[in-house]
Amino acid sequence: MRSIPIKKLYNPQYDLLSISDKEELLYQIGEIYNLELISFKDFAAFRQSTYTAVYRSHDGIDFVFVPGDTVTLGFDFKNKPLQDIFNDENLAELAYPFVEGYEDEIFSEDDVQTKIRETLEDEEVLSNIETYFKHNFTQEDEFVIHPLLVQKEYSETCWTPISDEELRQNKEWQQMIEKAESKGLSEIMIHNIICLYQTDDNHWYGKLYEETTFKKLLQNIKNHGYSLPTRREWEYLSGKGCRTIFPWGNNIDFSMNLKHMEWMDG
Repeated sequence: MRSIPIKKLYNPQYDLLSISDKEELLYQIGEIYNLELISFKDFAAFRQSTYTAVYRSHDGIDFVFVPGDTVTLGFDFKNKPLQDIFNDENLAELAYPFVEGYEDEIFSEDDVQTKIRETLEDEEVLSNIETYFKHNFTQEDEFVIHPLLVQKEYSETCWTPISDEELRQNKEWQQMIEKAESKGLSEIMIHNIICLYQTDDNHWYGKLYEETTFKKLLQNIKNHGYSLPTRREWEYLSGKGCRTIFPWGNNIDFSMNLKHMEWMDG
């Protein structure tokens, strides 16, 4: 088997290859790592695209080849006024926790907004907000990300499958399933430890939640021959080249209905 020139696995060299050369390279990667090449695919985001391949491992996990690159990661808050980064609505949300005495002294929305404006004029408050972001965001810098084979879909942790036989024999679960079907529901959660769910083929499955520790989880991943991405690799993969806090910009649109997030009032 021909060896692969390492430089071709990194951008910009990889990106400059013709489609046929990329496909030949991607075939070789599959052979080296004993992966079945499922398809070639073009992934696009933020006016950039990567032509790559989707593979399947012997244990049925799909992976995508991601070429290496030298990239800028992180966010630079230095010498940038918060007013230049966030809009008024988001600034108000950032300042709200620092508003003092509103429970006893403020009775109207106008009073709240006045207090927020006054709070945003406090240099100490602004410094605290800036410190928060500096501690919770990677400082902007240039990093080398090496080529990766990345799992295409996430895997749930702590959930183990319930056998079809056990599911069929449990009369209580079967009654719950019948009741759910009559109501048009496709998922049942029992005491937050048992999940019964219906797939597109109308078949019902079950899974059981078992607590674990990060150390055990990491060891389990290693035992299967895999590894977790580093902090920089994860930032590179999830950011997809985005240079703002969120994919759509630096501000949250509070009218959005975000999965796994709920705005709590009161």
